[in-house]
Amino acid sequence: MSGNGFYSRLAPFYRDYSRTKHQYLASVDKIVLSNLRGKTMLDVGAGDGIRARAIADRAGIEFLVLAEPNSEMFELCEKTEAADTINTTAQDLDIDYKFDVITCLWNVLGHIENQQLRIESLKRMAGNLTPDGRIFLDVNNRYNRAAYGFKNILKNISKDILSASETNGDFSFHIKINGEDIAASGHIFNPKEIRTLIEKAGLQIVNQYYINYTNGSIGKTFLDGQLLFELKKRETYQSKYVETKKKRGGIMARNLLVVLLFAAVLCLVGCKKAPDSGQADSVTTMAEFQAKAKETINKQNLEDELEKLEKEIQRDIKAEK
Repeated sequence: MSGNGFYSRLAPFYRDYSRTKHQYLASVDKIVLSNLRGKTMLDVGAGDGIRARAIADRAGIEFLVLAEPNSEMFELCEKTEAADTINTTAQDLDIDYKFDVITCLWNVLGHIENQQLRIESLKRMAGNLTPDGRIFLDVNNRYNRAAYGFKNILKNISKDILSASETNGDFSFHIKINGEDIAASGHIFNPKEIRTLIEKAGLQIVNQYYINYTNGSIGKTFLDGQLLFELKKRETYQSKYVETKKKRGGIMARNLLVVLLFAAVLCLVGCKKAPDSGQADSVTTMAEFQAKAKETINKQNLEDELEKLEKEIQRDIKAEK
């Protein structure tokens, strides 16, 4: 089912479904509000508009626009007390106005068909941003161990390393709400992928957070939750240091993928289940996993990769000082 068809079926139950994710949504909203500045706001993929209206009221927003592509959801938007409502997709956004704040929340980007349209959507948002404005964007993360399970994220990491494709994050799923079983499909991102889209759209990351999809807690790594970004327009001038840092970041990402591939291979070879016990894998925590990895994988290779990562981080810290 297309994203549009999915939301048509979900529209009557949208408010009830939102309540099932209340802790996650509330945590995201709290972070957005703590960083939000300005008096004008655009919400892209607004759903029924209630969430954006609540954020705007709490932030003292004076002018709010809701953009929603689905006709059934758009009818719900029109019932909210917003300054304006626009029935449009993110990639077709065409507003002759600049906003201090643009929100695009709850994996809206994952319901846009392909990578090129996602980049275009981000570019359109950037084009409607004031010079000091901010975009708040959250997406689902296919490396989120807390939401999708340790084995699944290792499979996803292995697939991304061995057969990288922009369709790797395309998934089908079902939502059960109020006795209804609603089929849907969408895209779940990995951290490198979404950062690439952000960069290609002419944006840069100001802040990044990892939010647990069940309880809304804030994690420390990309394994801990969905991805929330505060973005701004990228500065046109980039110093030699920034360019060097980007190159180092690419090296770090490559080295990290090597380490993760080692981890994936280990899991496929070394994870065992207790016979007929129904127990989870014997390697259940990251600490245990790392300990097992040091025993099984070529220790020198792993330590070399980790040492390279540490040196890159230390160089960046010294350069920033």
